[in-house]
This record gives sequence, structure tokens and C-alpha cells, in this order.
Amino acid sequence: MAECVIAFLREKLTSFLNEENELLGGVDEKVEDMRAELERMAAFLVAAEAQEVTDPRLKVLVKQVRDVAYDTEDVLHEVIPLRTGRYRAKIRLCGFVHGVYLHISNFKARHQLASEIRSIKSRVTSLEGYQRYCFPLSISEQGPNTSYNSRTLGDCRGTVHWSKDPNPVGIEVPKQQLIKWLVEGDSGVKTLSVVGPAGIGKTTLVREVYDDATVKKHFYNHAWLTVSQPFDLDELMKDMLQTLCSGMRAQVPEGIEATKTNGLKRKISEVLQQQRCVLVFDNVRNVDAWEGIKSVLPNKSNSRVMLTTCFSHITSSSSMETEGNVYTMKPLYQEDSWTLFCKKAFRGSYCPRYLEEVSQRILKRCCGLTLAIVAIAGLLATKNQSRIEEWEMLHRCLGVELEGNDNLECLRKIFSYSYYDLLYHLKLCLLYLSIFPEDYTIERMRLLRLWIAEGFVQGRAEMTLEEVAERYLNELVDKNLLHVPEKTEDGRLQTCQVHNLWGELINFKSREQEMVTVVRGRDTLWPRSVRHLAVHNSLESHPESKYFNRLRSVLIFGRIGSLHQPLRSLLSSGKMIKVLDFQGAPWESIPEEVFELHHLKYLSMRETKLKKLPKSIGKLQKVQKSQGFINYVITRLRNHKAP
Repeated sequence: MAECVIAFLREKLTSFLNEENELLGGVDEKVEDMRAELERMAAFLVAAEAQEVTDPRLKVLVKQVRDVAYDTEDVLHEVIPLRTGRYRAKIRLCGFVHGVYLHISNFKARHQLASEIRSIKSRVTSLEGYQRYCFPLSISEQGPNTSYNSRTLGDCRGTVHWSKDPNPVGIEVPKQQLIKWLVEGDSGVKTLSVVGPAGIGKTTLVREVYDDATVKKHFYNHAWLTVSQPFDLDELMKDMLQTLCSGMRAQVPEGIEATKTNGLKRKISEVLQQQRCVLVFDNVRNVDAWEGIKSVLPNKSNSRVMLTTCFSHITSSSSMETEGNVYTMKPLYQEDSWTLFCKKAFRGSYCPRYLEEVSQRILKRCCGLTLAIVAIAGLLATKNQSRIEEWEMLHRCLGVELEGNDNLECLRKIFSYSYYDLLYHLKLCLLYLSIFPEDYTIERMRLLRLWIAEGFVQGRAEMTLEEVAERYLNELVDKNLLHVPEKTEDGRLQTCQVHNLWGELINFKSREQEMVTVVRGRDTLWPRSVRHLAVHNSLESHPESKYFNRLRSVLIFGRIGSLHQPLRSLLSSGKMIKVLDFQGAPWESIPEEVFELHHLKYLSMRETKLKKLPKSIGKLQKVQKSQGFINYVITRLRNHKAP
């Protein structure tokens, strides 16, 4: 996520310069220098993430650079709004003396900002390895737009998905449906798309269909092609031509490596028009890749095309254009999940009765994902079945196991494959979901407003921020990273949930980036600095105030009783807080410390026992106008009406 923080700050710097230049003349050059430095840091961080950095020294450097990026954001938040925001409002109301005073205060703000920028620049230049950080051999070969290292992932996918299982579980019905679609129907190219979340078994299913004797008999030739990342059409066509020629036992045309795009298309078209072929394109990840594939297929052909993808919009496009079919993969049924689990965990034997309860609890966390069941059951197969405490520990500490256990590496890889494919703003929005408890049902409007208040949503022409945020949410759903348990009558998303297992991996990424800190009681492991705080159980105590100088949001879940001292102390320490969500807390009042939070943009008191608000609520000038309840109460209060 580090590179998305940098990109987020670059945009914020641009906006900041446009808005504050008139009041902070002379500082803009230093801010421009900071923006240039952020560009260099971004290139480094993107490359480091693309390389899956394992060198401990480089990991430390990545963390240090990320910390500087966070501190840059703090400078923009701390120095400007408290001074210049008031300056604009008061300059029209005050007399000459007060005006002079405010100009002097503004000069102090400029001086403090310049000082903070110098301090940050000094920290950057003093970082060990700063002069080299853009140029290490393992990093310099990767450009800033390099995607996730797909070769390593490809190896992992091959190990998990393509190992031939003589008796696969839960795929017989969809397999027969796909075979029927393949062999029946009119002439002409037809596309069959299989879509579903990562790890649900798309490739396994399609491989079973591809290898089926009926399919082999019906089609003269076959080609299985894994779509590379980043997508390269010419390389894909060369692989396709070589595979088709091999199936025909024909010589590959000479000079294929030097043949240009149009020449490759012409040769493939000649082969496909002569034969009835089935072509599989595994792991299509974007519309551009599908458009490239489609351009290779001749109109006059009796071939069938199968593609697998995590993205629903790709299947919609492919099926409409070729009058094809779409099969949406569903999680395994409970019975099939249990059969597969026992098959892998107990080597085909039955589950001992004393392990049934904990096994069912572990299985529930797999959410019917084939890959998760295979990987986790495979790990359990290595454990001592007579020691139930080992199984209990895996259930309780699955998140820890996902972070460091080599047996679960494929799950991390599959998740990372989806994660690194996201644009920076979607990464922020996805990792922010770690703030919610496990299996929590998230209301659509609540989530959209939280994203907006946190500053994750970037404005677009002729669109409201809520419309942009909803587009973000739909993209995450379309990429099968979120589950939709409930829709409105008109078909819009009403609530969403994070898949249990992916939630663990999102939490891991979030902790790694020190984005969200979750409090579940006395055993909380506090990071060096807290940015987004979620209280899931109680807040009996917290570290000293210096840990909260970066605090941006506090969300409380569960019925935490009183407005006890730790919370009040925390609010006093976190002067930069933008989001407070106390939904569901049984409180009859708001802590007075809230009204001193001048950056606060979002305050939720839904489903509390609050009956009235003090007049000091008027201090919260930045609270978003779109916030239903709190805006309604504030409006009535300002009109001197009882809420």
C-alpha cells in the first residue's frame, strides 16, 4: 500500500498548492520540492512492492520512506487548516489591529510549514541508503508501473490448481453444463466465460472440461494459454500458434519470433478456419486483454473459446459480443467442503470425532473457497491429530499462520495477485475495511461516507463524491473482493461483507502498512504510531499520547458502556482526528473533547441513546453535510429548534 499513500499525497499537494498559495506565498517552491521527492519515493516503493522485498535492510528502508510520507501528510494537516481556515473567515470581520495580528499569525504558519518541510527533507537525505535507493540492481530494472511479479505467482497457481486430482469434489454439475455449452450450438466462434473470486476453483473446473474425453473427441485441436501480466498480445499469439501447430503435429512456421502482429493474426486465422478448436485463456484480468484476444479470432470458425476471470465486467463483454455463455462459480456447498477438507486433512480417512467441532470452525473460515480448503487442510495434515490444541491454535491464530506459514504461501500469493492489480485509491479503500470486525455486515452509505471523510475518494468532473465512492465500491465487488449479501429493490448494493479468509489477509496487509490498529482488549499490540483505530471490544487503557499524533479516525463497535477516561484521553491526544463513528454505543452524551476536534469531518451517533446535542456542536464546521442524522440535528439546533 505504500505507493498508494505516495500517490494520494501527490494529489493532495497539488490541491494544497492551488488552495493555499495566496496565503502562504514563498512556501510553494519548498512544497514543489517535496512533491518531486515524493515522486522519487513513489518509484522506489512501487518497485520494492513489485519485487516482494525480502531483504531485511531494504524492508527497513521501505518502512522509513513510508513513515516520511505519512509525516508529510501530517505537516499539511497540522500547520495549515487551523490557521489559514480561520484566517479567511475572520479577516472580513476584524478591525485593522486584529487584521495585523492575523497577518503575523499567518507569517508564523508559513515559517512553521517551511521549518517542517526542511525537517522532513533532512530526514529523507539522512536515510541510510538514500543515494542508492532508486538504483539497487533488483529494483532499478523495475519501472514505476511494474505489476506484481506474476512469474512467482504462476508457479504457485500451477502447483495448487493443476495437480491432477482423480476425484475432484463439487465440480461434476458445472463440468457437465460447460461441456454441453461447448459441443452444442450453432457454428461460429462462441465464448464461454467462467467467473468467480480468486481461489474458488475456476482453473480446476475448466481444466477438467478441457481434458474430458468428450471434448477431446469433438474438437480437432486444443490450446491452453495462461494470460501473462502485463499482457503481451504478440507473445500470446506466438504461444498459441506453437501450441496449435504441436496439436496438428505440424512444423511451426519459420521466422515466427520476428513476425509482426498482423502476420501472426493471419497465420492463426488460417489454422482456426481449417479446424474446429477449443481455446482456453486462463486468468484474463482486464478488458484490453480480452479485446486483444478477440481481435485474433476469425469470424468464420467453429472454434470455442473458454476464459477464466475474477472480473464480472469482462464476462459481460465477452458473452454479448460472441453470443456466448457465462458460468458464475459459487462457493462449495457445506457437504462438498467437508468432503474435500477430510480428503486433504485426513488423507482420505474420516475425521476423528474429537476433532469434528474445531474442524468445522476452521472450515467455516474457508468460505467454500477450494484453494483455501486445500491449503489449510493440507497444513492440518502435517499436525499431530492427537493434539487438539494445535488445531484450536490454528483456528484462533489463522491470521498469524497466513502471515508466516510456508504451507499457506499460495493463499498469500493469490490474494496479492488481486491486491497488486488494484489502482492506488482502491488499495486504500480495501485496506480500510480491516477496521470492521470479522463477518461484519457493512452498510453501503456508511462505508461511502467514511471513505469520503478519510480523503480516499478523488473528485471527478460532473460526479458527486458519493457517486465516485460508489463506483469504487462496485469495482471491488466486480473484482470479487467483496461479497454482497443484500441488494435494494432496484438492484443496487445495500450491504457488503469481506470474505472471511480474505479479511485475514487484508488485516495482515493493513498491519504491515501500519494503517489500522484494532483493539480487542488488554492484549492489543500497539504499533509505534496509530492512524486509524477500531475498538472491537473495550478500550481499558492505551499507550501514552505520543502514539496518537497521527490518529485520523476512531470507530467503536459493540456496546462499550461508559465514556471512560481512556477514550477521553485518546480524543484529547488526537487533535488531527477526522472521523468518529460511535454507532450503536449506549451513550446519552458526546464527550466534550469531540468539540475541540477542528478537523472532524464525520461524526456518527446513530443507534445511540443521544437525545440532544449541546450548542458546542456548532464548532464542528467541517462535518459533512451529507451525513443524514447528524446534519439534521445540527441544522435544527442552529435554527433554535429542539432536535
